[in-house]
Amino acid sequence: GAVMVFMVYVIMLLEVRNRALTHFSRLLLPGAAVGALLLLLLARREFPAPPGLPIRVQSLDGQGLPRRFWLYLAGASLMAAGFLDFPIVAWRLSQSQLFEPAWIPALYALAMGVDAAAALLFGRLFDRHGFRVLAAGAGLAAAGAPLVLLGGRTGVVAGVILWGAALGAQESIVKAAVAAMVPAERRASAFGIFHAVFGGAWFAGSLAAGWLLSQSAATAAALAALLSLLAIPVLLRSGDSRGE
Repeated sequence: GAVMVFMVYVIMLLEVRNRALTHFSRLLLPGAAVGALLLLLLARREFPAPPGLPIRVQSLDGQGLPRRFWLYLAGASLMAAGFLDFPIVAWRLSQSQLFEPAWIPALYALAMGVDAAAALLFGRLFDRHGFRVLAAGAGLAAAGAPLVLLGGRTGVVAGVILWGAALGAQESIVKAAVAAMVPAERRASAFGIFHAVFGGAWFAGSLAAGWLLSQSAATAAALAALLSLLAIPVLLRSGDSRGE
């Protein structure tokens, strides 16, 4: 869905000689929305009511969470702080004028395509190799940051591919890792704490990267890469059984 929508934007923004193609491309947006509604109705028909599950109301606190969870939270927060949000990348690309504005959504669509494929791959690898796979995702983010902020056209495309792969690693593993290390009765609190801190770190890192980028692209790239690299040993340690 993310790939298709942004490719439609590209078609609409580019000067297409065949005007009929442009008009038909606009129909893909409401068509996708209708398709999503039909899938929801089908799911509602097949599963009219989820099976009843016992719900335990718990306070949002960190009592009973293992030590490795806090190590993982620290590593994931470093990774989030070092991960460049795509609006920052898009702003940099628009300022550098390496690409026409219409091609920036196409790069994002490319990243989303890589994200989808990488999520499947990294999810499978996580089942086999554990936290080393998430650490590899942080390494991809560290390698991609200098390319998207400092590279030429080829470097930017390579960086966008690495960015999409790193995002796929995050989206497929981050939640699964929390569930794997926290007892079932504490997962609600663990997820709440994790996402609050993870989101705060992402915001702080994006704020710092945006400000630094207005001063020096090299400094912003260095900070993003450094934070991602610092996350790697912490993530590996959190996956070690000795980190209990």
